[in-house]
Amino acid sequence: MSPSPREYLTGPVVVSDVYDLSQTGTYSIRYDLAGFASTEVSLFIEGRPSSLEQADAQRQVSAAGISYSGACTSTEKSLINAAVSNAANYANTAYNYLNAPPPLLPTRYTTWFGLYSPTNWTTAKSHFSNIKDALENAAIVADCSCEENGIYAYVYPASPYKIYLCNAFWNAPATGGTFVHEMSHFTVVAGTKDYAYGKVAATALALSNPSQALDNADNHEYFAENTPYLP
Repeated sequence: MSPSPREYLTGPVVVSDVYDLSQTGTYSIRYDLAGFASTEVSLFIEGRPSSLEQADAQRQVSAAGISYSGACTSTEKSLINAAVSNAANYANTAYNYLNAPPPLLPTRYTTWFGLYSPTNWTTAKSHFSNIKDALENAAIVADCSCEENGIYAYVYPASPYKIYLCNAFWNAPATGGTFVHEMSHFTVVAGTKDYAYGKVAATALALSNPSQALDNADNHEYFAENTPYLP
């Protein structure tokens, strides 16, 4: 039975059985068969590594539980290891701060997360508990293939714990702030967004909208770094 004009037919189509989707990228897909055509859709697909790439990644797993993709050099691997170690220290210190009773003047908290409330304090503590746990225990994959200028890193929030490191990351000190920022983005960790970038915008966000500050990745990074020091 043929559909009449403006009717729709739906059904599953397994394109991976016909086409090679092993390369990571954005694919445009359109179904056209026997007079039935769909509109074109675009979707991002993270490719499957070859068996050779998988074996190479397994050989490169460090004691810290970090693996590498995107042809990281030995120098880049050293920077990554240092940054992850520093990020774990940041997250642990931040969690210990939040796990203790709030100080009389929690300047560090209010600067980055706004007006104190028990509920918001608990939310921040939960976030840093998850960030700390991920940095210490998760199977982090550091990808060195990004060549974008002016960008430190990016992630796909629904795909933990792979972090793509870009050109700005290699030119900055390996303090660990980038890994705190990106780890907070993962949905299974804290699910943060990017409402504001930079310290000035982050502090303004904390004043104007504490809920968004608690959902902003840069605010988590600056709270963890605590530079300059705030009690």
